[in-house]
Amino acid sequence: MQQQQIIGDIAFVAGVFFAKGEIPEADRPKIKTRIFDWATQFEEAYDADILGDDYEDLVDAYAEFRARGKDAEAERLIAMMRRLRSNRDLRMAA
Repeated sequence: MQQQQIIGDIAFVAGVFFAKGEIPEADRPKIKTRIFDWATQFEEAYDADILGDDYEDLVDAYAEFRARGKDAEAERLIAMMRRLRSNRDLRMAA
């Protein structure tokens, strides 16, 4: 997945929550500066060969967790994606 697409998807989800008034205006600058970092983290953990059909659901959930400040949930999602990749790599090496 290209990082530009991930950045766009995360920014879109954050924008939806801003528009609905579900994220305080005061959080907007922080989120805008963090989107690139979040996209990088997601890109590093996401593996299209394993999770390809689930991209939209995963990026939407991840973006929502980050935008709402639910960092523990976002980190659990990243850890799950990394575990799946690691398990696949171990099976391939065997």
